[in-house]
Amino acid sequence: MEAHPLKDHYSYYDEGKEDQIWEWVNSSGDGIMQFTFGDLPDECIAFCLEQYHRFSVPFPSEMHDVLVSGASASFSYVDTVDPYALFKGVSDVDLSYEWTAITFQILDQKLGGGRTYEADPQFLETFCAMPGQAEEMFAQCIARPGLDALPFGIGENIRSVMDGDWGEDVWATIDAETDLTLREICTAPGAMEPDKKRMMAYFELSAWAAFIWLAGPLGRQWRMTRHDIMHTAMAYGECILYQHTIISPDFYLKIARPPQSCYKCGVQAWCVENTLVGGNASYICESCLFSHGSLGPFGAANCGTKLCRESRCPHHPFAHMGQAGAFATVGKHGQLAAMTRQKRDLRLTTEQLRLGV
Repeated sequence: MEAHPLKDHYSYYDEGKEDQIWEWVNSSGDGIMQFTFGDLPDECIAFCLEQYHRFSVPFPSEMHDVLVSGASASFSYVDTVDPYALFKGVSDVDLSYEWTAITFQILDQKLGGGRTYEADPQFLETFCAMPGQAEEMFAQCIARPGLDALPFGIGENIRSVMDGDWGEDVWATIDAETDLTLREICTAPGAMEPDKKRMMAYFELSAWAAFIWLAGPLGRQWRMTRHDIMHTAMAYGECILYQHTIISPDFYLKIARPPQSCYKCGVQAWCVENTLVGGNASYICESCLFSHGSLGPFGAANCGTKLCRESRCPHHPFAHMGQAGAFATVGKHGQLAAMTRQKRDLRLTTEQLRLGV
C-alpha cells in the first residue's frame, strides 16, 4: 500500500510497522467517523456562528454555506486525511507507547477456554484516556483564535484541505449566490476587486471553530457516538486496536516484559519464535523451548546476546560449518527457526504432542 503523505509527521511510526488506523481507513473506504460533507452537528454549526458574532464579523444568512464548507474541511481532515490528529494531545484520548514496551496477550474469544495469543506489535496500537486534556486544549485555543494557533501544525494541514490538496477546494463547495455575497461583503468601498485574504478568513474562522468544538469538551458526546476508539478508551480508560479490531481491557492481558521476548526468561534474541505452548501461542527462546531452564541443549550458552556460538545446534543457520559459523548474527541472517523452517515445524509438532495439545 502506498504510504500516506502525512505519515512522516509522526515520531511514533516505526519503519515497517502497519499503522492500524491508516489501514482501517484505507481498507474500509470510509473515514474513522464516516463523515460526509455537510453532515455537521447542529451544536457545532451554532458554535461556529457564535464565533462570527463574537468577533463582530458580518455574517449574513446567505453565507451559511461558507460556514458549512470551512467546518466540513476540519471534520474531513480528522476523519480521513489525518485520523491520528485527535490522538496527539488535543482530546480525551491519546495514542500511547505501551505497544513498544510491554506484551499484550489477547484472549481468543473464538477458541474459548481462556486460550490466548500474543499481539504482534507490527499490527498493534494502544490508546489511553486523558481526562481534562480536551478542556485544556479548548481553553488555550478559544483564547487564541485562528488556524495558525492550533497545536502540532494541525491548522496548516486543515488549510491544505481547504486549498483542495485532498479533494475539492472550499470555493467549489459553495454556490454562485453564496460566492457573490461573499465577494460583495469582502470588497472595500471604491475597490474593484474583493479582498481574497478576507474572503478566505471567513472559511478559516469556521474551520478553526469546528476543530476546537470537535476535539474539545463541547463535542465529546458526538465523538463518543461516532468514534469507536474514543468511546471504548473513555469507557474503559484504555483500549487497543489490533488488526482492524478495537479490543477493550476485558479481552487482553498486559504483561511486564518487552513485546516478542521469551515468555519464560524475558530474553530478546534472534532465536525467539512464536510457538504453541500449552495451547497458547507464546514467544519462547530456543534455550527455554529445549531445556526449560538456563542451559542450552549443549550446556552453558550465551542466549540473548544475539551472538550465537552454538554452531553444533541443528537449528543454527551455519551448523554444517562447525566453528566457522559460530558468530552468525541476527542482522545478517534472521531468526534461527526462520532459516530452518522445515525443522521448526517438526519441532513445533513434537512439542505439541509432548504437551498433549
